[in-house]
Amino acid sequence: MRCARAFYRSALKRHVEGLAENLFPGEAEPLRDYPDTYRSRFRDWRLVYRVNSADRVVTIVRVGLKGGPEFCEGLPTPDA
Repeated sequence: MRCARAFYRSALKRHVEGLAENLFPGEAEPLRDYPDTYRSRFRDWRLVYRVNSADRVVTIVRVGLKGGPEFCEGLPTPDA
């Protein structure tokens, strides 16, 4: 997120903080090959996060500008 302009950084920060209220916002999509991992869109940005529903813990896995499907490839596994 450091490469984002200040406006986008603050907006992305609010988007991430919103996950505390709603772990699965309307635009969140589960990732097929990664259990408990979701992709959320925010303007031209993508946020990939992992949810531990039992503890209500969200781990941000990747944040970046929108790209093709390769954006979600090579994500670390939960054990890594």
